[in-house]
Amino acid sequence: MIEDTPLDFDFSIGRQGPRRLTVADFNEATELEASWLDLLIFGESDYAEGGGASMYIGVRESDGAVYGLDVEREQPLALFNSSFDRFIETFFALDAFYRQGQQLPRGLEERIRGIDPEAYPFSEWPLFVAQE
Repeated sequence: MIEDTPLDFDFSIGRQGPRRLTVADFNEATELEASWLDLLIFGESDYAEGGGASMYIGVRESDGAVYGLDVEREQPLALFNSSFDRFIETFFALDAFYRQGQQLPRGLEERIRGIDPEAYPFSEWPLFVAQE
């Protein structure tokens, strides 16, 4: 929950391993951009139970960075972390509190920033800890 709105992450699409996007992942009007084809998709997120934003989550094959892809955003690619390992560490650090609906503890933003200090200021994560 983020400000009383559910945000769900689903990694079941990655059970068979990461996969490339295809036109079948979007409506007919969406043209696949070259930068999107560099993503190996392993998850997705949904904000507001279908009433808000949703994005695919993938590892960029060219450098190993983890990005979200939401084609309805002005900038469709959104950085999460500079590596898959750092994404997992960040995700689990936040999930421990969000899953239980707990308020984020003081100092958590510093901890999250410390996991990936170069990427953090440009990533999606400040949106998750801004409530602190």
